[in-house]
Amino acid sequence: MNSRLLWSILVLVLYITTSLTLASYPKSDNSISFDKPMEVALNIGTQIIFLLPPIILACFNHIAVRIIAVIYLGLILISVFFLTIILAIASPYVLSVIFGVLTGIATIVTIVLTFTTYRKAL
Repeated sequence: MNSRLLWSILVLVLYITTSLTLASYPKSDNSISFDKPMEVALNIGTQIIFLLPPIILACFNHIAVRIIAVIYLGLILISVFFLTIILAIASPYVLSVIFGVLTGIATIVTIVLTFTTYRKAL
C-alpha cells in the first residue's frame, strides 16, 4: 500500500510540475500563464481533483478496487501520452517534454505496482 500511495502522489506532483513548467513558458495568449494566477490555480485544482481517486484507491487492498485503480490510471496514462506528443510537437521547450515523459513513466510504474503488489490479510 505504501509504495502504491507514494507513486500515486508522485504522479500528482509530476502532473502539476508539468503544468507549472508550461505556465512558465506561455506560447500564446490562450495558454496557461503565471500572468493569470486564477487560471493557474483552477488548473492545479482540476488536476488534484482528477488525480485524487487513484490516491484514495491506493489505500485499499481489495482486488476490485485495485482493478478500478488500474483502469483509472490507464486513462491518466493515455492523457499523459497525448499531452507529451502535443508538447513535443508544439513546444520548443525541452523541459516540459521531459516532465511529461517522467509523468508517463511514473504512471506506468504505478500501474505495475498496483497489479503486482498484494498483501494477504491476517
